[in-house]
Amino acid sequence: MRARTLSGVTVGMLALGGVASAQEPARSTPQITVEEVIVTATRRETNLMETAGAISVFGGQELEARGIINITRLDSLAPNLKVLDQQNQGMGAVQIAMRGIVNSSFIEIGDPNVGFHVDGVYMSRPQAALNLLFDAQRMEISRGPQGTLYGRNSTVGSINVVNNRPDTDEFGASGSLEYGRYDNRIVSGVINVPVIENVLALRASGFWQERDTYYNLHDDDLLTLPGGLTLEDSPYRQAFGNGTGKDGAGAIDQNAWRVSALLTPIDDLSLYASYEVFNNESPIAPSTVRGSEYTAYLSNPHVTDQKIESFRGELKYEIADAVELKGTFGDQTYNHQIMVDLDAGTSRYSPERVNPLPGDSLTFEQTFFDRDWTTDSTSYELVASSTYDSSVQWLAGYFNFKEDTFRDFWIDLPTNNSGIINFNQPSRKATSEAFFGRIDWKVTDSVKLAVGVRRTDDERTDTGVNRFSSFPEPGLIDAYGSPVFVAQAGATDLQFLCSQNLPVGPCAGVGALPGPVTGVNGVPLRVPGLNDGFAAAVGSPIGQVDAGIAAATAPGATVFNSAITTDAQLREISRILSNGEEVALVGAAGSFPRVFYTNQEFSYTDWSVSLDWSPRDGSLMYGTVSTGHKAGSQEIFYHPRLHQFINSILEPEELISYELGWKEQFENVGQGLNVSAALFYMDYKDKQQSVFVDGGDLFCADTFGDFNGDGFLENFVAGLGGVPIFASSAALVNSGDATLRPDVIGVDGQPSWELSAEQIQQAVANCSRGSTGTDEALADQPGMPNFLELMQINFGDATIAGLELEYAWNVTSRDRLSGFATLNFINEVKDPRPDALPFNLNDSLACSDRVGGCPNIMATDGNELPFAPDYTFRAVYEHDFPIGTNSLITAGIDFSYSGDYWLSVWNTDCYTSVRLGTEVCNNGDKQEAYELVDLRLRYTGPGGKFWLEGFATNVTGTKYATGSIRPSNEDSVTPYAFNAPRMYGVRTGFNFF
Repeated sequence: MRARTLSGVTVGMLALGGVASAQEPARSTPQITVEEVIVTATRRETNLMETAGAISVFGGQELEARGIINITRLDSLAPNLKVLDQQNQGMGAVQIAMRGIVNSSFIEIGDPNVGFHVDGVYMSRPQAALNLLFDAQRMEISRGPQGTLYGRNSTVGSINVVNNRPDTDEFGASGSLEYGRYDNRIVSGVINVPVIENVLALRASGFWQERDTYYNLHDDDLLTLPGGLTLEDSPYRQAFGNGTGKDGAGAIDQNAWRVSALLTPIDDLSLYASYEVFNNESPIAPSTVRGSEYTAYLSNPHVTDQKIESFRGELKYEIADAVELKGTFGDQTYNHQIMVDLDAGTSRYSPERVNPLPGDSLTFEQTFFDRDWTTDSTSYELVASSTYDSSVQWLAGYFNFKEDTFRDFWIDLPTNNSGIINFNQPSRKATSEAFFGRIDWKVTDSVKLAVGVRRTDDERTDTGVNRFSSFPEPGLIDAYGSPVFVAQAGATDLQFLCSQNLPVGPCAGVGALPGPVTGVNGVPLRVPGLNDGFAAAVGSPIGQVDAGIAAATAPGATVFNSAITTDAQLREISRILSNGEEVALVGAAGSFPRVFYTNQEFSYTDWSVSLDWSPRDGSLMYGTVSTGHKAGSQEIFYHPRLHQFINSILEPEELISYELGWKEQFENVGQGLNVSAALFYMDYKDKQQSVFVDGGDLFCADTFGDFNGDGFLENFVAGLGGVPIFASSAALVNSGDATLRPDVIGVDGQPSWELSAEQIQQAVANCSRGSTGTDEALADQPGMPNFLELMQINFGDATIAGLELEYAWNVTSRDRLSGFATLNFINEVKDPRPDALPFNLNDSLACSDRVGGCPNIMATDGNELPFAPDYTFRAVYEHDFPIGTNSLITAGIDFSYSGDYWLSVWNTDCYTSVRLGTEVCNNGDKQEAYELVDLRLRYTGPGGKFWLEGFATNVTGTKYATGSIRPSNEDSVTPYAFNAPRMYGVRTGFNFF
């Protein structure tokens, strides 16, 4: 391996990027020998500056020196990369945006757009990226589609963390301590033991951190609970405390450890294995608002219990110095229990408080309780590659991945007549299989051509996925805090949920409750039974569907007459719906459990072509065309506004990228300058986007449907010639005179009410609003809850183009300058798809995704993709002050600038509030431009064995939003997530490697 004598650079972006491993000694003199930076982006070890592609590399000591302990701290450290902590949305996830491409869903079927790998093993869940970075050798960030070699969900790039492996030659140990603002304490350590010299070695490492919250946490003293309850009556508080102390929301309590072994019995054979555990009990930071970024008002505490167990292995064998065989295996179990006060008291800032209208809910409470999320995933990969001396090199591989997720979570809504909504998802599986290959041909001494292809087959399977809703009757306070009371009663969630339901689907074989589960007032809690009369597929607000109604509304549907009581019947209904056909549930079949079995297969091909030219040593020009895909999915859900079961197939995303690049090593400019530039153009198809589909309020949903298939709503009287309109008792809380019909059971399992002629006339006027193809807000009965369903859709297409420049310059033997600049000159949403779901999405897209007049989906045409600033810039300057001949003081400043960007694809800025009659500008999703400044001063002792550092991050106290939760209407306040405030502290450590 060639080596160059250069002054080490601590920012490891390019080949001048300094110490790449915690095993390497720190600088003891200003002038040292730095090896080339090696990357594995092409599945071979290559020199970074001789590898076609936009790649940034950070060494292990660089990560430690920058305080990068998990991936969220990587935000803005590489060109066109934003890493955003979105845990406040209740999913415990991280969001990675690269070149404007980003995922918007963190649920169990929401996949990332940037592949995340540890030691070459694919990490499937966005939550797994929160795993701590410690004892790392390097991190490689590859921008541009990596679908050919890294496969599924590497749509726009990949991040690969390479951990330090055991050293079979020498004993070594290192450790560090850190103390900083908000009582931040970090301890880490590593030990390496050669058991048999040159044959077997063991390595152990660990990391521990605790820190107080930097949020000012208060009780939500404005919250009004039903039934005269107070915060002290909250069962969540009684079980977990009030959560407003220094160890409350936003505090940190996490640790991780890893043990690994390396066996090299012969020269050509090696076996590596590691076992790692990550424990996290850090309460998720709360949502706050602009102007009060670090102040929250909690009605319930934040609770986190998260654990990730990972086993990774690699077997490598080289045959006769000609072919290398490599097998990689990974097994991971992810589990969490998370509770979050989603609103965090932000309703106190709502414009509704300034000018309230009848029916406004001036206080709001929404507690998200993820009782159990468990994902088991395994993957293995086999790769054969040539190693002999030839102008043509090849590799071929096979990849296999399996994932199974169980999830059970509750959303508790005690203040808006919705009770508790529970989602029980026993098994959501994803499998993937792929074959791939690549050929590299050295056409001449200076010209290389590389061609690769990958074929992927994915499958999604849902088994027994269902949703239970605990309606308000017989009292809201009975439903409040059900998860806590269920646990206190010694019952499982399924025992409680299945206690009044048919023994089918997930309820098959579930045992009886050990005893009654009682709520706040000692009244037995109740969930509506699956046989309570869930609205049928063809549009009836009552449990028993008349055959005449079925014939009038769905004449071509498959008719079911008998009660749905077996898994076989459920699977048959799911099969019909999956084929895009209609189902009519008549008579007893109207008592339909909302349980589905779905299966969908997707296949796609990725490919890449690269041509590079080296006109001279240290110079590279390249052009690449490559593709990437994001996996598809499927959901079936019931839409009460249209009285239809919707089979929503989410097609895979596709990205094709065209890139021209230049890399140059100027050895005689100062003490050495490395420059890398990339010009890219990307065509983005079938973007997957999370939206809230709005069925209007439950009153209108109970009384209207799309009976003639024109995409708009008609009422039962107009559509069926005088058939009486019925509505559930819950939906008539604020209505006038109506006739109770005990013989007709409604969707909530309660007797229904037959509306008078006057009520029907008023209902037509109220519920037709927003269903006539206009941008008018959806129909809303005062005080009535709306039906909202979070869905993923293929939103549309987009085009992105930009320029990236990275540099690393040893100005003198003591001065270094490095950083990057980006310019994105095309960022445009194109051809949004109103047909993304099989009904009129223009009318059904929730106002929570249409703040400021509620435009339909077509209004996003020409918008910008989120988290993609037009301009960014970063510069890191460091200077060495030698002390004697063996010690060093290094001072550094890190400055970065980001232009403004959007937080969502809706691009909501200022708007004129109808309620206030004034312009509102603090409620949108635009983040204005900002700057960040970090400082550090580091002393390195003789031989690099000891070091001491003082640091300060975000010195200027800049505040910027990293995400937002869309409000429920145009005048509701927008809760945001924000970056960390100014931090400072000291670090010290030793290194005997």
